[in-house]
Amino acid sequence: MGPDLLEKIKGIIVDSGGDANIDPKVWAAGFTAALLKKYNSSSYPSVVAVGRNQLESGVDTSKLREKEPLSVKTLLLSAFEKLFSYLLNLNDVKQQLTKIISVLSKNRPSCPHLYLYSTANKVIPFSSVESFVEEQKRSGKNVWAFNFGASPHVDHYRTFPSVYTSELERFLNECLVIVKKL
Repeated sequence: MGPDLLEKIKGIIVDSGGDANIDPKVWAAGFTAALLKKYNSSSYPSVVAVGRNQLESGVDTSKLREKEPLSVKTLLLSAFEKLFSYLLNLNDVKQQLTKIISVLSKNRPSCPHLYLYSTANKVIPFSSVESFVEEQKRSGKNVWAFNFGASPHVDHYRTFPSVYTSELERFLNECLVIVKKL
């Protein structure tokens, strides 16, 4: 990405992302979720801090659990994890992915960033998103984050449309204020 293009970007919104690690479990969970046409898989244990999430986001996480058939999911997770453990450790693949991730992590535009994520996301661990957000803040970036608590991977808008819309409006208004100051 050239400097001219980077200067034109006024805000970045990342929904259910922010894990810079090349982890076969994350890739397996993502492909399993996509294949099963669901937005949550079970490679990571579900962690829901109801009190914390209600305080941070005002979203009640206690009523949003769904049961899923485990046999097909477990089989797919296992197969994909073996596949990605092999593929992601091939020298050429690992070098290319590491290079791309490094460039994207280090050359982020200086505009504000908003990370939308949830504790219940079983594809991208919430701790990875929070760690990445803190790293970006330490590097001087203007970073916002919002934890939806109970919504599955890339399902925040569908689960909490009014909260999602409100967070986007708040962020975009801040981006417009910064642009007007310039």
